[in-house]
Amino acid sequence: MRHAVFLAALAVAAPACADPARPAVTGRIEQTQFPSRLVGDTYLILARTPPDYDPARAYPIVFQLDATNYGNEFELTAGWASALEASGDIPPTIVVGVGYPYKNDLPSDRGRWRDYVTTLIDGRPGGAATFLRFLTEELLPAIDAKYHLDPALGRTLIGHSLGGYFTLYALFQTGADSDPPFQRFVAADGSLGDDGGGILDFEAALAPRTRSLPRVLSLDIARYDGAVQHLWFDLLRTHLQEHYPDLRLSARVLDEDHGGVMAPAFRDGLRYALGGAR
Repeated sequence: MRHAVFLAALAVAAPACADPARPAVTGRIEQTQFPSRLVGDTYLILARTPPDYDPARAYPIVFQLDATNYGNEFELTAGWASALEASGDIPPTIVVGVGYPYKNDLPSDRGRWRDYVTTLIDGRPGGAATFLRFLTEELLPAIDAKYHLDPALGRTLIGHSLGGYFTLYALFQTGADSDPPFQRFVAADGSLGDDGGGILDFEAALAPRTRSLPRVLSLDIARYDGAVQHLWFDLLRTHLQEHYPDLRLSARVLDEDHGGVMAPAFRDGLRYALGGAR
């Protein structure tokens, strides 16, 4: 099934005065409506290619969840990718945003509550497993058909809040795979306490299967989250450090609130995942 027909293209450049917490996006942005047979819904896919993009060249690809929520997380990540490329901290990078179509000029928020969780508020099963299949079976093949992936740096999955929860879910669900869909993960203030700390259950299910987790994980939370979030974070960080010696992990508590954590977590997460520096 052919999906990779991009409907609009936009060249972007830095404005004269930019917000230092949200650098200007350079390069080119394309977007498409992407229907999913598995989910039964349509996604808004944004793709940023760097300046001097060469279709014959291989690039690392970053997949941004919640692309159009929380004040447009795609633009935040694409902006930091632009700035870090310009400073030489990371190589030229493609950023793919996975979002939801706009309604009445506002991004729809309903899909993320279905796609990013394993248990809905009313106790019914959530759609995280199906959404992960959508990424691996439908979206990634379409992106691979359009862009050349750098095998050395591979794919990075990045998310905040519920998106951060799903990022960790994807890490643990594919942790024992010999050819995982994502090799690098940036989880910014993920909702670790959802499902009563259920993300620890997914790590606990992985642990008996392997002590090897050759991935890169940038895991940040906000200082002003409350005691429960910090409890889950401390438990998760400790077990990751003790159980998976080959996991390259950076885990920090940032002096921010839930929204303020995004900019430094995305910036430093990109640098850690693609450039190796913290």
